[in-house]
Amino acid sequence: MTSPYFSKPILYGSVQSSATWRVSIMLAWKNIEYEHRTIDLHNEDHLEELAKVNASKRIPVFITAEGKVFTQSIAIMEYLEEVYPDTKPSLPSDPIQRAIVREICNEIACDIHPLQNSGLAKQIFQNQDEMVVWARKQITKGFDALEAKLRSIREENYVPAGMPQFYNAVRYQVPLAPYPIIGAIHHHLLSVKEFIDTSPDK
Repeated sequence: MTSPYFSKPILYGSVQSSATWRVSIMLAWKNIEYEHRTIDLHNEDHLEELAKVNASKRIPVFITAEGKVFTQSIAIMEYLEEVYPDTKPSLPSDPIQRAIVREICNEIACDIHPLQNSGLAKQIFQNQDEMVVWARKQITKGFDALEAKLRSIREENYVPAGMPQFYNAVRYQVPLAPYPIIGAIHHHLLSVKEFIDTSPDK
C-alpha cells in the first residue's frame, strides 16, 4: 500500500504532556513546520482518533510528511536529529558527551517520567491528594539521583542538556532547593526562544 503524503508533518499530543513538549522543543529547535493535533486523553472521541495512528493510545505520535508513524518521544527526537543533522545539532559531536546526553534523557524519560505519570497514578489511586503525594515522591527520588549525576558531570566539565521534567516538578510542588544544578539548567532554558515558544504555559 502506498503511504499517504501530507503537506507537513503531524504531531499528536497534549499541552499537559511533558513527553509531547520534548518533541515540540525539538521541532522548534530544528525549525520544522508541522501540524499539531491536540489530544485530550480523557475524551473518548480523541482516543479513538489516536488509536488509528497508535494502538497503545499514547502520545506523542509523530507522522512524517511521507506518512511514516513514530511513537515514543526519545525515538522521535533521535529521528529528527538524524534526518536534520546540520540544522542546529542537538547532540554534541564528542561521543562521550553524546552518550551522557542520551543517558540523562533516558533517565528522565524512562526512570522518572513513567512513575510520576498521571495516567499511571490515576490507575493506582482514586484520591487526587494521594496521587500528588505519589508523583512528588517519585520526582524527588529521581531528582536526587539526577542532581548527583549532573554534579559529577559538571566536575568533569561536561555540560548536559535539560528536559521538561522540571515543569512537572513545579506542578507537583516538589521542593526544588536541593537541586541547584537542575534549577540552573531550567532557568537558563527559560531564556531560550524554542523553549519559550513551546511552553505549555503559552
